[in-house]
Amino acid sequence: MRTVDVVGVNVADVPTESVVRAAARPAEKAPRLVYALHVGGLESLSNPDYRAALDNADLVYADGAAIVALARAGGAVAITRSATTDIGVPVLQALADSLGRPVRVALVGGPEGLAKRAGEALTKMVGCTVVLCRTGYFADSRRVLSDIRWSRPDAVIVGLGMPKEAIWTHRHRESLPPAVILTCGGWFGFLTGDEPRAPEAMQRLGLEWVYRLKNDFSRLRRRYAVGALLTLRNIPRQVRSRRQAESPDAP
Repeated sequence: MRTVDVVGVNVADVPTESVVRAAARPAEKAPRLVYALHVGGLESLSNPDYRAALDNADLVYADGAAIVALARAGGAVAITRSATTDIGVPVLQALADSLGRPVRVALVGGPEGLAKRAGEALTKMVGCTVVLCRTGYFADSRRVLSDIRWSRPDAVIVGLGMPKEAIWTHRHRESLPPAVILTCGGWFGFLTGDEPRAPEAMQRLGLEWVYRLKNDFSRLRRRYAVGALLTLRNIPRQVRSRRQAESPDAP
């Protein structure tokens, strides 16, 4: 799969439908780690554990207009915004089609009860079999990992917030079952309706962040302010990287 360097991270340079197909590829002998890179993750790239998780992922895709802008400045030709909230259900549907049966899903994340309600929503939307629901507030990873393995899922959806969810899944990769491991941030809240989505017109224009900022200003203002600053700061770097790659003297 074609990728593009975005601030040192290899991000899939493909349209959304290709991201869905790649993410939904069944895991056979080992877990497949699928991560989103979004504007909130830019600040965390200085964290070596987070960077290692992204470097060793099976797929990293662009979740947000800022990442798409950086990717295009760096020479991307096919990349489109692939928000986890948009592709999560299609990924599970595609995985079920590949398996020829309802997909077995484990959900880990959020406060007590949220994963269960998200699982109920997914069951109605996808017809999946929810085999495990666990809160994201736990002290003993070994117990959670044991429960995940015991449930024999085809997909494990982890919503611990970024970068924690990427670091946790990467750190425990050897203890996870052969399944698609999809980190999802706050997707559970959107599935249950606790978090409202922006109007479709704003989503199509890549302006969902404006809607979210308006509705949760106190929590999101720093994330988006820092993300905007880092995006603007890294645009020149991406352009230089593209020009170097296009240079006749480039190896």
